[in-house]
Amino acid sequence: MALNIYETETSADTIAYQLMGLLNRGHTYNSTQTDYFKYDGGCDYISILRTTPGKVRITFDPAKVFRAENKGLPLAQYDDSHKFLKQCFQLASELENEKQKLFSAYSAHRKAGKDAKDFKYDISSTVKKHQFIQQQTPNLYVRQLAALQLFEISMLPGGPHIPGYEKKDVLAIVAPTAPAWAYKAQYASSFAAMKDLPQQEKILQDFITNNPVRKVRGNVLSTMTYSAFRNGEMEKFRAYYNELKEKYSDLPEPGSVLKRYDPDRAIQKK
Repeated sequence: MALNIYETETSADTIAYQLMGLLNRGHTYNSTQTDYFKYDGGCDYISILRTTPGKVRITFDPAKVFRAENKGLPLAQYDDSHKFLKQCFQLASELENEKQKLFSAYSAHRKAGKDAKDFKYDISSTVKKHQFIQQQTPNLYVRQLAALQLFEISMLPGGPHIPGYEKKDVLAIVAPTAPAWAYKAQYASSFAAMKDLPQQEKILQDFITNNPVRKVRGNVLSTMTYSAFRNGEMEKFRAYYNELKEKYSDLPEPGSVLKRYDPDRAIQKK
């Protein structure tokens, strides 16, 4: 049975919306009532519904949700030279489970009408485990994954989870040249928010020039492009935009930025 989610009046021919809080892990859920989807530039999709003027009711039908069966799925096995991949998988799965608990608690906190800044969550045991792995595990890639996940934990609500942690701390283990940034390519763009502008520019340029993963380079350049636009640095914006269009227009994040900040559009969205 379809659930009523939201009702509104509209005079437009389309409505765009996202469903929040269904997954309890920070992402939106693709609606079951939509005519098509549009990428939002942040790893989720916007549901677009064609409408006629008047009242519109947004519904969600659990019966229409795709559910894959486990029957016959392959079992992954690792030889001795690739056992570190199993450790990476376990590390990522454990953090994902902990994040689901955190976001479930956060969702309950907000539904109770409490202020987001008052939300606290103890994830210290996960932090300690990742810090140990980052310092002691022999395999470089596993250490880098642990460092990137600490970087991710530092940005979760309910903190500070790692007192005194700064974003640039991760660079001591995961340099801008490391392929491991492909784990969450969007995190490389976080360095655009550094207060030390000369250092910020140096780090971002290092990602663009030297990281071997094209998605990472495209994400960072996307951030630099819209940051230059919002800061009114139009000469930089044009240069970044042209490079983004020439080299990365087929990737989701750059494609979204190119469309949103097209300098030839009559109206720009900030």
